[in-house]
Amino acid sequence: MLVHTNVDSIIQQTAPLRQAYTIKGVLLGVIDSGIELNHPDFQDSTGKTRILYIWDQNQAFNPAQQALTYNYGIEWDSAAINSRISTHDDKANEFGHGSNVTGAAAASNGLASGQFRGVAPEVNIITVATDFSKVNWLQTVAEAVDYIFKKADTLGMPCVINASVGTYVGSHDGKDIAARIIAGLINQKSGRSFVCANGNAGSQKFHLQQAPINDTAFTWFESTPSQWSGLGGLYYEVWSDTADFQNLQFSIGADKVINGAYSFKGRTNFSGIQNRLNTVYYDTLRDQQGIRLAAIQTYAEQNQGRYKLEIAIINPDSAQFLFRFETKGTGKVDIYSSNSFFGHSNMISSNLPNPQQFPPIQNYVKPDSMQTMVSSFTCSPSVISVGNHYNRRLYTDVTRTVRNMGVTPGQISINSSLGPNRLGDLKPDVSSAGDLMFSSGRIATIRSLLNSSPEKISTDTLHWRNGGTSMASPTVAGMVALYLQMCPNATQSQIIADLNSSAKKDQFTGTQTNFTYGNGKADGFNFLKRKTFLPSLAAILPNLCMGDSLPLSLSPTYTSYLWNTGDTVSSILATQSNNYYATVENQFGCKATTDTLNLLFNALPIKPTIARSGNTLSISGNGFYQWYYNNTRIMGATNASFLAQASGNYYCSLTDNNGCSINSDTVNIIITELEEATLQSLSVQPNPSNGIILVKTNNNVQIERIELFNVAGKLVWNEKIQQSGQQFSLNLSLIIKGIYFLKAYSSKGTIQKKLLIE
Repeated sequence: MLVHTNVDSIIQQTAPLRQAYTIKGVLLGVIDSGIELNHPDFQDSTGKTRILYIWDQNQAFNPAQQALTYNYGIEWDSAAINSRISTHDDKANEFGHGSNVTGAAAASNGLASGQFRGVAPEVNIITVATDFSKVNWLQTVAEAVDYIFKKADTLGMPCVINASVGTYVGSHDGKDIAARIIAGLINQKSGRSFVCANGNAGSQKFHLQQAPINDTAFTWFESTPSQWSGLGGLYYEVWSDTADFQNLQFSIGADKVINGAYSFKGRTNFSGIQNRLNTVYYDTLRDQQGIRLAAIQTYAEQNQGRYKLEIAIINPDSAQFLFRFETKGTGKVDIYSSNSFFGHSNMISSNLPNPQQFPPIQNYVKPDSMQTMVSSFTCSPSVISVGNHYNRRLYTDVTRTVRNMGVTPGQISINSSLGPNRLGDLKPDVSSAGDLMFSSGRIATIRSLLNSSPEKISTDTLHWRNGGTSMASPTVAGMVALYLQMCPNATQSQIIADLNSSAKKDQFTGTQTNFTYGNGKADGFNFLKRKTFLPSLAAILPNLCMGDSLPLSLSPTYTSYLWNTGDTVSSILATQSNNYYATVENQFGCKATTDTLNLLFNALPIKPTIARSGNTLSISGNGFYQWYYNNTRIMGATNASFLAQASGNYYCSLTDNNGCSINSDTVNIIITELEEATLQSLSVQPNPSNGIILVKTNNNVQIERIELFNVAGKLVWNEKIQQSGQQFSLNLSLIIKGIYFLKAYSSKGTIQKKLLIE
């Protein structure tokens, strides 16, 4: 199942997923037959229960254990379960169905035997053990939904409910009271979801749609001897939107069948539905000679923009009759009727006469297997209904026998109910792996069947083989729980949209949505991907030094921020070496964590000191140098020494290989008149020059050597001066054009002049 649903990719944290999803902060509600309290799959690693509450609607009411304000059943909490006070047991007559269902969604990660894992292995569990015998059972389901969601609110958890239960009786449009209450509870606030089984009647033909166009259509219903407490007869319901019944008329007729020969006997007068509303209408079906064939009762009512017409025949005069339901005019009606499914009358779909045997048969409408899904809340657009495709063909049972079920994994089960609902809405929403799945079982049931049905028991004797949409549905509920861990504020409409758009289509589903697979096969990994995002921090980082600060910013559109520094704003300043990352939340409550930035703030170099020799300044330390005069950078002054030529403040900036800089202390230089005269004793002409220059001195200064430096401080030319006197020439015509510093070494000291060669 984990492979077919692509949940294994979630377990493996396949990109772009960036964390493990185990659902500790999410609540799974299960409305079913109950749960096996002692199964290790529903316990944590310490043996404590993962079941927070059980509302057992089957047990006698005890005010001391009241479930909210509901005055039936008993509530047990986790303390009662752990202390073994709870008397709850998954129903034996349902073979531990609730335990199977819960296990598919929530079985612990191999705690029972190391072999089995549900989709959401650490999700919190709340169980409502439904009482199928309740007269208004759908109302108790709505109350169970209310109970679970209110518990989730108290716990502060998002919640998904799975209901692998249902009834086939009803309008199949989601407009009944219970369905509307459940839809209202789901949509009341964000962080709520509801998933249910679509049904297991895909091979049954209990749906009929008559849509005549100015002709008469009819379908036969057969009398059932056990109907009406053994009196025999028939009963069925007709459903239609009011607009579809306005221009239709109906009648009840009878055909006699003797030894394969069919003969029409008579019908009631055709009538519209308006004169049958809110009253029991009695009619008599007579043959063409006026002889009574059956007494008929009808009752019609209107609400939510639709009609419901009930038709009953009690103790007909002959067992040889097939009773027609006939319509004419324009419009459409739907009938859902089956004796085995819900005690209504069977419709005839096979062994029909041919037109030569019985000419009216050309107007016969057969029942079909469309719209065979469960009724009420399952048909609501506000819930997620799930179809069932085969999960596996081969498996090994407790006797180590390999069983071959002869099915094709991935193909829809023959029993998976078909949509749409009566209004034509797409159902099921998706399909998922269901048939032939081993899941957590009721322990007493498993032990009792070890000898009689070993093919249904797993090798660890703790898991039971089951299938159907009952098992497919909780796999999707588990996916929704994973989704709610990621996005706890998601609404049901957002969940449905992402689930449907991420569904997989393959050779079985076809490329289009359909009433068999719905939108396709549920794909857990791609479902979560729909809400996966990666908030981005800075991509290109500068070299950082102690004392620097680096702004780190995230999009201001997120609703919350939490940096690993504890900050909760969209932008922070990084000032020290550390790993920086943040977790953000968007409007759906979806959380995501940025990549980690490993920031290194390099240490500053050791502060250099300036040594002075006359007007020559020298700096200590290794690196790159830059001299400053009165806080202004001196162009080209990038050597370890510098000749000050004017009075003022000097300092040097030392930069290491990491690009980190530190300044020396400032020294103040005062040029004396003698020093000034020395500086003025040398002239360089012309300046700018084409490279041929004349150097002049006075009699008191003897130049011994000339050096030429470029603006980067590199020595490009030097010459020892052999001449004496007041002037001499230099040929620098081979020097590249640019700005240079000419440094003259004399008996009075070093003199530096700026020179421009053009």
